[in-house]
Amino acid sequence: ADVSGEHARIWLEEGQWLVEGLDSRNGTVLVNGLTGEEVVVEPPRSDRHGFASQPVPLSAGDTLRLGSATTFLVVEGRPIE
Repeated sequence: ADVSGEHARIWLEEGQWLVEGLDSRNGTVLVNGLTGEEVVVEPPRSDRHGFASQPVPLSAGDTLRLGSATTFLVVEGRPIE
């Protein structure tokens, strides 16, 4: 209920996976798989005063938290074409 169909965008650019927020209501946080450091990809809309989403690099083992209840583990690899 806290993730929309267009919550965030993930893409591959020049060999690097990236993620950025798409103006979601509940925000996105990346948790570094090696250090546990949290990087706010996009804060919740209510906390976004002056914030502009920028692409954030993704690495194997990182976790994406979409909203407060949805978590994705980033697995290394490329999509099958």
